[in-house]
Amino acid sequence: MLRLVIVFSCVFFSACGSSSNNNKESSGTVLFDKIEFLEMENSTLEIEANLIKGAGAMVAVKPLQTIDSGNSFAISGILSAGSSVTLVTNADNKLMGGLEFVFSRKLDEIDGSVKFGNKTVSISDYLKVQDPEELNLILDVHNDESPAHVLIWASTVSEFSEETAIFNSEDAVVIPGNGTGAYWGIKSSQAEIAKLSISEPKFEEE
Repeated sequence: MLRLVIVFSCVFFSACGSSSNNNKESSGTVLFDKIEFLEMENSTLEIEANLIKGAGAMVAVKPLQTIDSGNSFAISGILSAGSSVTLVTNADNKLMGGLEFVFSRKLDEIDGSVKFGNKTVSISDYLKVQDPEELNLILDVHNDESPAHVLIWASTVSEFSEETAIFNSEDAVVIPGNGTGAYWGIKSSQAEIAKLSISEPKFEEE
């Protein structure tokens, strides 16, 4: 009987201590910004209703409509020295095979790049208008174009056009490919994320 009690106690407390998320659903997923996410293996993120901290990764449970779809993503947070956050779009449910938008703090500027496979292009020059400590961006990712068409705006913009974008891949750096999946999520390393959402594209070419 003693052995059974010890085993049961270890399992119970291990499960309770495996997550520091106060808004965990019974399914094992977590809610953030009204979106259901699943934490990846070995993730140690601290996920509250309005803040993500720590290190790890999580993928949205609900997939995109299709692989070759267009979507808009909003991300806001704090980048302290040495921290980074990666928005992954159009990937598989392990966040592989997608477009990776990497943002990190580099001295007094935000360092940004887009990765796909073994290819990486820098978009840092287009992010100099951003506060180096605060990340407040809206990204349109049109994976239905080849290569993917990406536009980035400051979150303060009210009119979304190619003219108001701080980055437009058709006029600047060409995105190195197209995502191959229908999931999205983030990878974070000590960044503090306060907003993470998805919607229909803000811009559609006529």
